[in-house]
Order: sequence, then C-alpha cells, then structure tokens
Amino acid sequence: MRRITLLRRCLLLAALAFAVYLISSVRPTGTRPQKGGEEVAQTLLNEIGTARDRMRFRDFQFEEDRNDGEGFRLTASEAVGYREGGEDFFRLKDVVLEFRGSDPRSRGMVVGAPRAEFKQTSKAMKVFDGVFVERQGLSLSSLSFRYDPTKKALFSEGPVTVVQGRMIALAQKGLLESLSGSIVLDGSVTVGGHDPSGRALSIRARSVRVAKDGALSAAGGVTVKSDDFIIRGDRVERGVVEAGESIQASGSVFFVLRPSREAGRVDLVTARGSGLEIIREAAGPPRNMVLEDPSGLAQIDSAAPDSGGSSRRLLSPRFEARFQSGKLAEIAIPEALRGLEAPLPVKDQKAGFREVTASRARITYAPDGKTVEVAAFEGPVTATEAGRKATVKGSSASYRGATNDLVVSGAGMEPAVFSEPAAKVEARVLTYQIGDEVLEAEGAVRASFQGTSSVALPGSRPSEPYFSESESLRLLMKKKELVLSGSVRAWQRENVLRASKLILSDVERRVFAEGNVRATFRRSGGTSSLQKSLLNSGEIINATSDRLIHVEQSHIVRLEGNSTVLSGQWQLAADLSEFHLADDSTIQYAEAKGAVVMEDRLTKRRGEGGKALWMPQTELVTLQGNPAKAVDGQGNRVEGAVLLFRPGKARVDVETSTGVRSEGVFRPEGS
Repeated sequence: MRRITLLRRCLLLAALAFAVYLISSVRPTGTRPQKGGEEVAQTLLNEIGTARDRMRFRDFQFEEDRNDGEGFRLTASEAVGYREGGEDFFRLKDVVLEFRGSDPRSRGMVVGAPRAEFKQTSKAMKVFDGVFVERQGLSLSSLSFRYDPTKKALFSEGPVTVVQGRMIALAQKGLLESLSGSIVLDGSVTVGGHDPSGRALSIRARSVRVAKDGALSAAGGVTVKSDDFIIRGDRVERGVVEAGESIQASGSVFFVLRPSREAGRVDLVTARGSGLEIIREAAGPPRNMVLEDPSGLAQIDSAAPDSGGSSRRLLSPRFEARFQSGKLAEIAIPEALRGLEAPLPVKDQKAGFREVTASRARITYAPDGKTVEVAAFEGPVTATEAGRKATVKGSSASYRGATNDLVVSGAGMEPAVFSEPAAKVEARVLTYQIGDEVLEAEGAVRASFQGTSSVALPGSRPSEPYFSESESLRLLMKKKELVLSGSVRAWQRENVLRASKLILSDVERRVFAEGNVRATFRRSGGTSSLQKSLLNSGEIINATSDRLIHVEQSHIVRLEGNSTVLSGQWQLAADLSEFHLADDSTIQYAEAKGAVVMEDRLTKRRGEGGKALWMPQTELVTLQGNPAKAVDGQGNRVEGAVLLFRPGKARVDVETSTGVRSEGVFRPEGS
C-alpha cells in the first residue's frame, strides 16, 4: 500500500512539474522557445515597457490551420510574450508571415518585417519598421501594416509602394487581402512603367485594386496612358482575355487613340461615353473597342482627310469599332446615328455633308485610319450637305470614299429625295457625287425647280418654276446643267416638252431635246373670236421633231428633222422649223424650211413648197416654192412663187415672181 501511495505522489509531482513547464512556456500552439531570455535583444524588452509576466525566447513560430485548409504561419527570430488587459501579446523580431489558401499547390503570400506585434487570442497583428510583402512576382512595401483577422487583410498605416516586373505603384495607403491575394491602393495612386509586353503604361486614380491573376481596377478620376491610347473615366478595369487584355472604363469616359504623325499631319481619334471596352493583343495596339452611353449619346471624333482642319463627329448610344495596326478599320453603329462634319471657313468651303442621321450604320476605313472606304446607312437616312444647304433622304444609303459619292435608295412607295431651297428631286435611287457636285437620279424621277435658273422651256420665262418626269436625271451643279433621259416630260405652266433626252444649261442659256420631241408652248396669237374658237387652241402650239434647240440669246426655237407644227387651224410639216420669240417669250413668227407641207384643217386646204412663214398675230401663212402649190378639198389647185393663206377665207392669193410660173386649175361646182 505504501508503495502505491509513493507512486501516486511521484506521478503527482511529475504532473505538477510538467504543468509548471507549460505555464513557463509560450502559450500558442506550435511556439517553440529554444533558449533562455537573457539572450533576447534588449530592444524588445524596451518596447513592452513595464508589462508583467514577460517571457523571452528565440525562434518563435505560430501556425493557424482552419478546416477549409486556409491559414497562416508566423515565425520570428526573437520574441517577447506578455499579458495585458486579459490578452496575450507577443513582440517579434525579424518576422516572416506566410498566408496559404485552400489549394496547397498554389504558393501563398509572404510578408517580411523587422518587427511585429501579435495578439494570440484574436490573431490580430501589426508588422512594422519597413514591411516587405512578396506574392508571385509582385512586391508591396510600407513602413507598417495592421492585420485584421476578421477581414483577413493587411492594412497599411502609411504610404505604400508596389513593384511588379517593370511596373511600380505609389499610394498614400493600401491593403492586402490575405486569401484572395488582391492589393488595394488608396489615395493619390500613381502607377507607371512597362507592362509584360514592354509597352509603356501609367495610371493615376484615387484607388487601384490589383488582383492575384494580374487583373487591375481603378476608381476615382482615373487616367490610363499607354503607347497607343489614353483613357479617362470614373472607373477603369484591366483584365486578361484570350491572347490579350481587356480594358473597361465606366462613368464619364474619355478616350484618345494616340496620334500618329505622318507628313507633318496629326491623325487623332477621340471618344466619349459612359462605358468603354478596349480589347488589345498582349504585344499589340487596340484591336476592338465598344463605346456606349445608353442614357445619352456616345461620341467619336476623328480628323477628316485633306480637309484643312475639319473633323468628323459620330453620335450614337453604341459603337463597335475595330482597329488595324493601331488605326481605325471599321465602326459598326447598331443604333440611331448622327454624324457631323465641322464646317470649313466660308472662303474655303467645299461641297460635303455636314450631317447624316440613320437608324444604324457601318463604316470601313482605308489603312490610314481616317479615309472612309464605305459607309453603309440604314434608314430612314437623312444627309445634309454644307455647301449647298441641300438635304438627301431615303430608306438606305451608302457612301463610297474612293469616288466621294453618296448613293441613297427609296423603298416601296417612298422615293429617295434630294432637296435644296430652289430644287427637289425624287427617284428610286439618287447618287450624289460630292466632290464634283453632280446629282444623278434613276427610276421614276420627278423634279421641280423654282425658277432660279437663266434658261426656260420654249414659251416660258426663266423666273417661272418648272417640273419634270423622266427615267433618269443628271444635275451638274458646277456647270449649272440639267440632263433628263428616258420618257422625259418637262413643263413650265402650260408649256410642255417631251423627248427621249432633254438638256437645260444655265451657263449657255440653252435648251436641247432629242428623240421623239413633242413640245407644247404658248404663242402670241390674235384675240379675234375666230382665232379663239379655232379647234379651241387659242394661244397653244403643238410641235414635234427629232431635235429641239433653243438658245435664249438668239430668241429662236429650232425644230430639226421631221418637224411638224400644229396651231389653231394650221399644221406645218417640214425638214426644219424655227420659232422667233419676242422678249416676253411669245412667238413673233415661225418659219418652216425644206419640203414644207402645210394644211388648213378648217378649210381642208393643203399647200406644198420650200419655205413657209407663219404670223400668229394675223394667222397669215406665206408659202414659197418653185413653184409653191396649193389644193383644196374640191380639187381646186393653184401654183405660184408665193401663196398667201388667210384664216377664215377660202381663197389663196398668188404672187408672181420672175422665172416662176403661176397656174390655177379650178373645178366647176358640182363636178
């Protein structure tokens, strides 16, 4: 029994000794003091002041393991432990703090510092005296950091510096998330250097977040500059995509494509909106861009080539752009578009569109990034030209840069329309050659002009508006010439001209028509009741020929080839007819030449000769020939050098001439 009691006492003493050993040792799990406190640096003892229950030792180590595999390991070359306010504290020297995630294959974040303070119960700590953080090629340094175990993050207590490759970042403060590995910099953040591709990059912002995978986001007055572009916005994010990177900006976004200087000129592209995304290859310039502003209008500005300083502006809720070698290659506009071109000084103003609106569009550019190759617009489309104050409308349109022309098409019953203050043209298709100032129209063409030209149709005045219908139209604005083709019908008041082709030239003051010409125009006929009642024709003349030529200055309307003239009771057919006009464009007289055949439709008289003269004031027709011949409905016939036909009279007066015989043959009545 005494042996059992003695054994129990020995075991109790051993347990008591082991308990004393544990109490005198460091409390946290994994801490292994190696030597006596006498050899611990005096500086650590000075840091804790008069704190009681002090422990001094070397080779401090603390590990925290969580069920999810995450945790950290804290080691130090020297340590002093003490208790204060019910909390266990440790002051550490030459500290290394390693964080690890749930994936054991990925290396965690490593923090190194000359000094640290660690709270065992809460796991909170502070590292200071020049802290260095290393994480997969990225390093962060500051004078001190505070670790918050609830947020699992290190917070700096002063300015921080981040270095990754050839990039360096400075900020007033920062934090490091231990689990995600993300670094957040705050307060006047400046990032500069070269990215992994070797391209220059700088960022200024209020705050910047750098993720473990290299993704970067900045907020608050952000400015990003690279070799290829400049971006400003409220927020900018940079991420990795397949074979490149993505840069997204939001807020009040401003984008500048870095200008290239060629032959002393600057090519500049800028963009504004509420959202922007740039995709670029890892070692290349921008490849794609999406710009949008759903609540308003995003904007792209670019210099117009060879324009003396003018610029183009595109406005739309959304743009999708593609770049080639750092220059614009294509812009797709899937929503409503408004395009503007800044006007040139008046003295240098040339023809060119000032504004284009469309429901959607696609624009492709030449290799120089500024010359438009093709711009396709879907309607309704409206284009306003600066030089002439002209407007073109249609259901669709395309602009071709090589030829500098705009083609506008109508749809269904809605034609394409060209209009300016003094003219309007409607057709199925309109082509406006901008540089040459030529308008072409095809298909069911209708045109109207408000009498501002210097030329008029026969029988009309230039001040009177005129209208036309044709299969095609060509308006040469510089030459002030109008060409109508295919089933042409043109009119000014009651004066009408039909032909296969019609040309009106303001400069030459000339009218030319050919191909089945039919003209109806006003004359200065008499006012007698007989004249007014003749076939109800009054003052209207109908004429046909192969060609019609009218030169304003000559006051002559010339009908060439198979000419026929019908006015009142008279009808004249000849090889050539000429109408001589008065100053008021009415007819003074008319001449018919070459194989003239005339007919008095009222009295059924017919005459043949080589020349005829018709005076509309008196309705007198003078027929000349060698000899001239006349025959009436009863078979009476007369010949002579000159035959005079008077309206309303059955007789024909004969004038003789030397060398031309006169002869008459009369049939008795009833024979």
